[in-house]
Amino acid sequence: FQLGVRKSLGPVVIDESLVLQEYHFLLPPLLRFQDSLRHATRLLKSEQLRHIPSNPDVQSRQAFRHLALQSLKPQLGVKIGRPPFFKARSLPHCINMCKGQKWVLERKYDGEYCEVHVNLENRQKPIQIFSKSGKDSTEDRRKLHSAIRSGLRLDDAQRRRFRSQCVVVGEMVVFSDKEQRILEFHHIRKHVQRSGRVIGVMNDSYPAQGDHLMVVLFDVLMVDDEITMNLPLQQRKERLSKMIYKIPGHIMTADWKIFDPAKPGASTILTYHFTQAMYGRMEGLVLKPAEQSYFSFTTSHDGSSGGNYFIKLKLDYMNELQGQKDVADLA
Repeated sequence: FQLGVRKSLGPVVIDESLVLQEYHFLLPPLLRFQDSLRHATRLLKSEQLRHIPSNPDVQSRQAFRHLALQSLKPQLGVKIGRPPFFKARSLPHCINMCKGQKWVLERKYDGEYCEVHVNLENRQKPIQIFSKSGKDSTEDRRKLHSAIRSGLRLDDAQRRRFRSQCVVVGEMVVFSDKEQRILEFHHIRKHVQRSGRVIGVMNDSYPAQGDHLMVVLFDVLMVDDEITMNLPLQQRKERLSKMIYKIPGHIMTADWKIFDPAKPGASTILTYHFTQAMYGRMEGLVLKPAEQSYFSFTTSHDGSSGGNYFIKLKLDYMNELQGQKDVADLA
């Protein structure tokens, strides 16, 4: 008689959100806001939120979420969560996802996401840069520091548009002085390190003279004590434009336009801007709600049930452009 015992040595899979909700129904969205358990629990114990019950009835939860959302304040040194991104599979699909509200059409630059925290009270390390994954990439992207310092006027208290703190969001790219344009994504690896090491450049040529890192900023989430991420995007864009001292080839703000899908000819307008982005060798377009705040507790899996979300419009996402699709998109 033989007894066979079958077992799996894989990790136990637990529904993290379900477990966190057992502690407090606001804990999962607070962790989406800033992925720090210490900071999230500290928020729950704050004066603004500590009176909110951990498991209220369904009807009360929406009101409590709205109250909590107004109380959110970014913590410098902890990356802020981004709204979900959804892929537009065609131009008509993109129009349908827009749901009639006004949107910001923003050119998508072919680079790496960066979230910049500035704290002038920390004289040793006033600039902190986070990657999309939340990794502290400040040292790996040190060649970008001078552009940030100059563009935000960190050394000029008279002209600086904030006292000591701010959080701005943008895209790190490589700019060629010779060609006067932003270069393709793969050039970035020649200028940055990954945890202190240069990766993937064994067969690359050396950076051409005049090639250097550049940052394209597209949002501002905090200015001193003002939580600007609660403002509508259009106001945040205007605020950012006043903050930045633009230096060609080093620091700039992203190109954007207001887009109203309810107006006649909206599809033609979207096609025109998308074509212009492709002609300018951009990666595509990103559509963002013009009148909404940056972060929302309301989420959906595909943009079909409302909430705050962004839409990516790229050639390789489109079903009708099979020949233009990437073979692979790997990190």
